Amino acid sequence: MPRSDELPPPMLGSSSQGVPIEKDQKEHDELKTSRSAAANASAALLGSSLKSTHSFRSYGSVGSHQLGEHGYVDDVDLDSDGNSSKMRAIGLEPGLLEISQTHTELVVRPLVSTPTMQRVFSRVEPGSLRGSIFTLSSSAIGAGLLSLPLVMRNTGMMLGFTLIVIGAILALFSLNILLDTADVILTLRKHGGSNKMGRSISYSELVTETLGENAGIILEVMLVLYSFGTIIGYLLVIGKTIESMCFAFEIDLPYPEQSPLILASAISLPLALFQDISSLAMSSLLSIFAMTFVCMAVAYRGLERGSFTHLPSPIARYGEGFWSSVTIVFFAYNCHTNIFSIYSSLKYPLLTRMKKVTLRSVILEVVLYSAVAVSGYILFKSTTAGNILENFPVSDGLVTTCKGAVGLTLIMNLPLCMHPMRENFFAIATRMFHCEKR
Repeated sequence: MPRSDELPPPMLGSSSQGVPIEKDQKEHDELKTSRSAAANASAALLGSSLKSTHSFRSYGSVGSHQLGEHGYVDDVDLDSDGNSSKMRAIGLEPGLLEISQTHTELVVRPLVSTPTMQRVFSRVEPGSLRGSIFTLSSSAIGAGLLSLPLVMRNTGMMLGFTLIVIGAILALFSLNILLDTADVILTLRKHGGSNKMGRSISYSELVTETLGENAGIILEVMLVLYSFGTIIGYLLVIGKTIESMCFAFEIDLPYPEQSPLILASAISLPLALFQDISSLAMSSLLSIFAMTFVCMAVAYRGLERGSFTHLPSPIARYGEGFWSSVTIVFFAYNCHTNIFSIYSSLKYPLLTRMKKVTLRSVILEVVLYSAVAVSGYILFKSTTAGNILENFPVSDGLVTTCKGAVGLTLIMNLPLCMHPMRENFFAIATRMFHCEKR
């Protein structure tokens, strides 16, 4: 059974997408009756705990004047006739609600308690809450994680950990600002009669709507250049890590410098061809597992050989390397380029659900970053290198395997960089084509 966050709304008959109400009165009455029956049947099938009165929760578009300031209707009780006194009290007629997984104004779903083990180990679907969390986290977690022990060396353990927490707070704050602004624009589009339907918006569209067309063009160019530069950096790290792993395990590559790049291209290019970023949920999950393995390996070595005694003092310092450490920490949370692609591909793309994605993604990043930063620093202290894996001897098989895991992580992350680059490149090309046409 899927978890309650991913349950589809009550369907009408055999329809798989939900049926909107037509203007014709006769058809409207038939659909209203069918909708009420379907809602009751859905609740009855979802558990014996839902008895004569079925508890439903409704999530609405934030900013809608019909749904109040926060766009959220809490615990709506539907009786046996499918009526709702609470919904009617705020001016909503249950039978007139348009139900859809992607473009709904109001989603009504049964509240079902799913067992924790079943929820955790069930399949990760594209567009699901967990799939979106993994995709957003993968957009942020990269090779920069291996430089976090250096941050501890430059700033001290207390100040370094404080920077990690501050970076997380600022990342969450900025992501939520973008989402709130997007939600306002989507609401204005709806009430302004815009031809752009649904809850789909891009980063450049948001900037164009708020700052003007010229600012939107500048952002598109910057995102293309930023994504291209990130891809180049990833390819350099992939080549170095895979070559180092093969050397440690005495694996002879036919072309030592070119083979890692060919391998990365063969894996990442087909994944980059997916139109929807939600299709990368499984590759993002693999990326998270690989980097979690790296974090656990470094933490294990830190607990095994490291010590909190004889740490360089002071535990907080401001001096050479401080500002470079700040940029390393803040850049480690950078996943903003994919936030709107994930938002648009989310099932039931509502603001409350998307903010769950951002919060849980940032929490996951803080846990992994803190584990690597502290473990690496207590292990090597003042000799901590910019890449913590370089501190370990080549004979350490566990850490050598971690180098391969880092390479795999970056290969899986390449499509996440290609997606915004492709999207904004075509946006620029479209603008140029329209200008030439005029």
